[in-house]
Amino acid sequence: VFGEESATVDTQGESFGNAIDPWANKPRLNVLVLGGDAGADRTGTRTDTVILASIDTKSGDTVLFSLPRQTQRIPFPPGSALAERFPRGFTSGITNDQDYNLNAIYDSIPQMAPDALPDTVEDKGAEALKLGVGTALGLKVDYYAMVNMDGFVEFVNALGGITVNINRPVPVGGRTTGDVPPDRWLPPGPNQHLNGEDALWFARGRYGIATGDYDRMARQRCVVQAVVKQANPTTVVANYEALSKAGRDIVSSDVPNRRLPAMVALALRVQQGA
Repeated sequence: VFGEESATVDTQGESFGNAIDPWANKPRLNVLVLGGDAGADRTGTRTDTVILASIDTKSGDTVLFSLPRQTQRIPFPPGSALAERFPRGFTSGITNDQDYNLNAIYDSIPQMAPDALPDTVEDKGAEALKLGVGTALGLKVDYYAMVNMDGFVEFVNALGGITVNINRPVPVGGRTTGDVPPDRWLPPGPNQHLNGEDALWFARGRYGIATGDYDRMARQRCVVQAVVKQANPTTVVANYEALSKAGRDIVSSDVPNRRLPAMVALALRVQQGA
């Protein structure tokens, strides 16, 4: 999952800290969480889930910003090669052109502007999203973590499931276009323990107005919180082999390998934070 970059310097040369405190110069760490949907019936990868996690490195308190997948005119840093290529943001100039939605950046930017990002960047689509989302929110995005939604079921099952509150029935399957009804519904109730398949539908299910994109975005933030709470040291140790396999198969990130100890310690703070 992790790369080999230096443990004390990020991709833009910023020093984070020292051996005593790896976050000494980094009061907040911003991580872009992406859900990639690359099903067999689709061309390329669409990042329908885009969440910026801003973490207080001292307390672990974390704020999650969800960006709608249909957001258009995503800007890029002023003076950057991407800003020169897209001076009005990521747009064709045509209103509601779905080929220029936020969820199209991952696949489209490497094809449309391959020279706008350094060849040293391993995943140019993720880097373009980091730059665009960071500019849109006025924050510097430090790292990304991409989860392949096809493998999400395996990951949650390896974790032993997750527990969430379900405020209203959530559709399993179904399609609003063509009025194809869901196969079933996840019933509402507090502290619902979900296996991988049901957790996936809790995160992605939408049917009709009541369970549209914005309701789904709220549930996705709940899933992130539930995974953080479930991934305590006891659970991780007990399910280490399965989690390791699932992680290799479905997660990619530009967090450097040698920063892993500091990230694990920070993750424990996040569990205890607000």
